[in-house]
Amino acid sequence: MLAAIAVPLVAAVYAVCTGAIARRIIGVSVGWPRTFVVGLAVFFANAPVATYIATTAGIVGTTGQPTAPLDVAALFIVLTFAWVFAFGILALVVIEAIWPTGSVPNPAQLVREWLQRRRRIRRYLHILAIASRHGLQALLSDRRRRRRPAQAETERTALGLVAALNEAGVTFVKLGQVLSTRRDLLPGPYVEALSQLQTRAAPEPWGTIRAVIERELGGPIGEVFARIDEQPLAAASVAQVHRAQLTDGTEVAVKVQRPAARAQVEADIDILLRLAQRIEAQTQWGRELGALALARGFADSLREELDYRIEYRNTEMIRQALGDQARAGAGLTVPRVFGRAAPSGC
Repeated sequence: MLAAIAVPLVAAVYAVCTGAIARRIIGVSVGWPRTFVVGLAVFFANAPVATYIATTAGIVGTTGQPTAPLDVAALFIVLTFAWVFAFGILALVVIEAIWPTGSVPNPAQLVREWLQRRRRIRRYLHILAIASRHGLQALLSDRRRRRRPAQAETERTALGLVAALNEAGVTFVKLGQVLSTRRDLLPGPYVEALSQLQTRAAPEPWGTIRAVIERELGGPIGEVFARIDEQPLAAASVAQVHRAQLTDGTEVAVKVQRPAARAQVEADIDILLRLAQRIEAQTQWGRELGALALARGFADSLREELDYRIEYRNTEMIRQALGDQARAGAGLTVPRVFGRAAPSGC
C-alpha cells in the first residue's frame, strides 16, 4: 500500500525536477506539460534500461546480483541514468524544435475553434444564400461586364442589394450606410437605394440590459441611478438607449450595447473580408473599387464604433475644443458624458 502511494509521488517529484533541469539546460521556456511527460518517461525508463545494459555488459548476473565490484557497478548505473537523462533532454529538444511550445493548441481550444469555424461556415453559406435569393449572383462574377446593364436592371439590382443587406443583419446594414455616402465609388441608383437603409431592431429584455449595466458599473444600479426606464427610448441593432436619472437628480440617457453585438459583428467582419477578397479576385469592378481595402477600413471603423471608450474620449475632446463657443451661446451643444473608468459597453 505504501509503495503504491510512494512510487507515483516519487515519479511526480522526479518529473518536476527533471523538467526544471531540462528547461534550464535548454535555455528556452519549454511548456511544463511536455517537460513533465518527458520527466516521467525518463524516470520509468531508468531502471529497465540500466538493468538491460548492466546485464548485457556482464556487470550484473542473470539473477540480478552484481558480478563486478560494487563501486564499479554503482558508477555504471549512475552513468546509465545520466545517459537516459541526456536522451530525455535530446527528445525534449527535438519535440520543441518540431512543435514549439504554444504551437499545438490544447483539446479544449481545438474544440472551441472547430465550433467557431463551423458557425462561421454556416453564416458564410447563409450570406451567399441571401445574395442568391435577391439576384446578386452577377455582382460576384464578371458576367455583367459582357454587356452594359440597362438602367432598369441597375435599379433592380440596387434594390436587391438593399434587401439582401437588410436581411444579412447589422454589419452589412452599416456597410450599406457607409457606401451610401460614397458617390465617388458607386453609381447613382446604388447610392439612392442604400440611403434608405435604417437599422431597426426589437429591444433586448430589461433583465439582459440591467445585467450589462451592473457589470459595467461594477455594482447595483441603485448606487448610480435613482431611476432608469425599463422601456428603451430607442433601439438599434447594436445598442439601445434608456432614459434615467442619477442619484443627484440629473436627467441622463444611458446607451447600452447589446451583449451579443460584438461577437456577431466580429463573425460578420470575418465573412465580409472573405467576400471582399473573393470579389476583388474574381471581378474587374472589385479590383477597380479596391474591395478588400475598403472592407478592411470599414472593419477597423466598426470595431472602433463598438468601443464606447473611444466615443467617450472623442466627445470630451470636442467639448474641450468647442467649450468656449458653447458657453458663448453659439448654438452648439455637446453632450456631457458621465464616465466611470471610461466604460466600453455602457
